[in-house]
Formats: sequence, C-alpha cells, structure tokens
Amino acid sequence: MTRACAAAAVLLAAAAALTHHPARAAEPTRTVLLRSTAVPLDARSPLTADIAAAPDVLPGGSRVSATQVVNVVVDDSGAPQRIRVRQRLVLEGTGDYSFVVPAPLVDVVAAPGSDVTPGGRSTGIVWQGFVSKRRVLAADATLRPRRVAAALPVQLRLTTTVDGRPLEPGERRSGHVRVRLELRNDTALPVRGFDAPAVPARVAAVLDEIRSAAAGGAVLSDRYLSVTGEPRARSVVVDAPIAVAGRLRLPAETLENVVVRGGTVAHGARGTSVRFRSMLGEGRPSAVMSLEADGSGIASPSVALTARPIHAVPGLTPVGSRSWREAVATGRARDGRELVGLASRAVLQLARVQQFEELLSVPGPGESSTEYRFRSAAAPDTQERPALHDDGSGPIRVALWFLGAVVLACGGVVLWARL
Repeated sequence: MTRACAAAAVLLAAAAALTHHPARAAEPTRTVLLRSTAVPLDARSPLTADIAAAPDVLPGGSRVSATQVVNVVVDDSGAPQRIRVRQRLVLEGTGDYSFVVPAPLVDVVAAPGSDVTPGGRSTGIVWQGFVSKRRVLAADATLRPRRVAAALPVQLRLTTTVDGRPLEPGERRSGHVRVRLELRNDTALPVRGFDAPAVPARVAAVLDEIRSAAAGGAVLSDRYLSVTGEPRARSVVVDAPIAVAGRLRLPAETLENVVVRGGTVAHGARGTSVRFRSMLGEGRPSAVMSLEADGSGIASPSVALTARPIHAVPGLTPVGSRSWREAVATGRARDGRELVGLASRAVLQLARVQQFEELLSVPGPGESSTEYRFRSAAAPDTQERPALHDDGSGPIRVALWFLGAVVLACGGVVLWARL
C-alpha cells in the first residue's frame, strides 16, 4: 500500500510538471514602444514653417493648454477662399517665454482676452515675455488659404444645377433645381503598426489606459508594452473621426415638390434649408446631402457647418465587459496577439486625431482642441493681403528711410545757410 501511494505521488508530480512547467510558463519577454499620441504621423498638421526657427523657450515645469477655432470661407463650389484661426493659449508657470507658432501668415492681431499683443512674421505668430503663474496668449491670425487648405480635415463639394445646367454665382433662374453637398473626411492615412504574442493580462492594463485617455480627449505619453515574441509589422489605415453638423440653405422666390435626402427640411423667410448631422470616419468617410425641387427665382445656395475631431477608436470598447481587465479575467479576451494589434492601432489612430486638434501647433506639454467652421460667401474676397516680412528687410528699409531723411534735412540746412 505504501509503495502504491508512493508511485501515485510520483505520477501526480510528473503530471503537475507537465502542466505547469516553470521553464515553459516563464517565456522570454521583451518590451515594445507605443509612441506618444502627440507625435504626428506625417507633416500635414500641425502647420510648419519653411525655415528653421529658434528653439522654444518656456518656464521650467510649465504647461500650455490651447483652444482653436478655424474659420473657413468657401466659394460656391466649396473650395476654401479665406482662412482665419483664433488660437487661445493658456501658459501656466513662472519665467521667461519665447516661441513662434508656425503658420503661413498674412496678418495677426490680439484676440479678445489676450494679456499681451502677438508679433507677426510671414512664417508665424511670435510670442515673448515673462509669465508670473498664468498668462493668456490669444491671437486672431489670417492665413494663406492655398497653403492651409490641404491641412483641413474635411473637404466640401457643392454643385447646383437648374434644368441640368450649372447655376452661376449671382445668377437667378427658374426650373427644376438640384443641389448636392458632399462632405468628405480627408484624414485617412496608411501607417505601419504591429502585433506580437503577449500575456493578455499585461496588454489589458495598457488598453484600459488608452481607452481612458481617448474618453477624456487626453494626450498619451510613450507606453512600453511587454510581449513574449517577435513583433510582426502590420499595415493599417487610420483616420480622425469628424463629427459634422450644419445646414444647407437654398434661396428662392418659390419652391414646391421639395425632396430632401441626408437631412431634414426646414422652411423659413430666407429660404428652404436642409439641416444635417453626421459622423465622417470609422468606415464611413463621406456624407451626401441633397435637395431637389421645382421653383422660381432660385439663387446660389449657402452652407454653414461645424466640424470637430472625435477621440474614438473602433473596437476599443470590450464587448460585454466594463474593462479589458475584466474581459481577460472572464475569458472574453484570450488572444494576446490580437490585443497587442488593437493597442498599436488605437495609439496610431489617436495620434491622427491629435494632429487635427492642432492646426496651429502648441508649444510644450499640454492639450489642444480645435473646432472647424465652414461657411460660404456670396462674393468671397480672393485677394490676399501683402505678407508680413521677417527676412530682415523691414528694419533695413526703416534705417535707409531714416538715413535718407537725415541727408535731405542736412542738404536743406546747407542750402539755407548759403542763401
């Protein structure tokens, strides 16, 4: 009996060794880097200068938060004609500051609420001075539309025909009108992500951090992820989901047989409108609103809309669980490689969103949010004002003018002395 018990004990020990061998459980681990979402994926946004600028100077331990409103005036086809940005920076800290916000600048003035007046160059907005605990730096900047249009996250295309022929700006016609407004998310970008085998519980903690940051619109710093095998490159396409809302208005003396698609119709004293709301991105890159009717005295339509980047990643919310830790603990998420791939893609997509939260860059650590406002104008002014100069010619011209004035004055004195 004793021998039988001893033999059984040996068999149980062997079985335990096979099912829970320390050497097999302790697989070699390595760390992979998930880059900060503050790192741009390409050079499209934030805007950059064509020439090198001096390094930013900020007080030690300071923080800068920013809000931006981008106002875009479009023509009758939806192409940008004028672009103005109001950027409000809140600098917290104590010490000297000096930096340039790069932008193809036409003009800049202080915005309401600014504690100081900005300087301007053709390459950007200049801020310098001393901050004691807190200072608001707010600027209204007029930018060159041809240089900035490519950095906008949404493209508009507006077409209007009456009896099949395009309606020209300033023209009024009668007949069967068709108006079509297409909005397209223009932020999609192919990038290189990765996946790798990993212990699901270790990835779950990082995924919960990413999900929390996305929900709060926060910038993620660099994260290191433990994996148990060689990372494998994966090609993914990421975009910045954009929430849009607005209205398309058609002025006319009379309209009947109105048919609207992609929105809701509203009738008012200034014409018939189509109100719309949509999400561009996450597999639906575009939205179309249209209006058809029979009418008289039909003029060119107008559009006004707002667009906001949304910090969202498809698949980042675990199905049937309150967190990724819970999903792993209950067995709903078991594939470590799949979870690593999701973490990689989520960080890349949030980085793409962050790019369009900063049309104008924000110096130092902090957060930024941006709202884009598009509106049409009956006769947009396409003439750009002369650019600001920062090539040194301004001070030289002033000096030459002053020297010339002195020479003329001296000449006048000599001439007067001889009379």
